[in-house]
Amino acid sequence: MFIKMTVENETGLLVQIVDSLPIEINTSNTNRIAIETVINDFLNHYTSRQTKMAYNRNISRFFKRIQVADTYQLWHMPYHQVKSELVNYINSYKKFEENQSDRILNPRSVNQVAFSLSAFFEHLIDNGYPKNPLKNWKSEPVQHQSNTISFTAVEIHKILDYVK
Repeated sequence: MFIKMTVENETGLLVQIVDSLPIEINTSNTNRIAIETVINDFLNHYTSRQTKMAYNRNISRFFKRIQVADTYQLWHMPYHQVKSELVNYINSYKKFEENQSDRILNPRSVNQVAFSLSAFFEHLIDNGYPKNPLKNWKSEPVQHQSNTISFTAVEIHKILDYVK
C-alpha cells in the first residue's frame, strides 16, 4: 500500500489516504509514552516467561532499529514506512541454505518475530493506532518432518542380525 496524500479532516485529525481508503491517525494526542512502557503493558497479558522474553526482544529490537522511542514518534511515522520497516526487519531474520535462496533454514524463527510484532500492533490498535501493518502477513511454510536421522530397513536388519 502506498500513501497518496495526507489531509486534515473537519475534526482536525490527519487522514492518510491509502489506496483510496482513509486511515485516521490521531496525531492530536501529544502524549509521549515510552515504547518500553507500552511493551511492558503488552507483555502483562502473557504468563509464559519464555514468551515474554522472546516478544520483548523482538519488539524492542525493532523499535531500536527504526529509532522510535515513544508513541508520539510512532504515530507521526507514515504508515507505509512502518510497514516497510517491519517487512525489512522480519526479512533480516531469514537464513538461507547455501546456493538455495528459496529455502529458508529458520522459518519458525522468522514466523515468531512476525507473530510477536503483529500481536504488539494489535495491542497498539487498542491504544489508538490505525491498523496492524502485519495483518495480512503470510507466515513462512514450516517443514513438519523430523530432523532426526532414521534407519533404513536394510540397516535395521543388519542391526538385528548383529544382535542375534
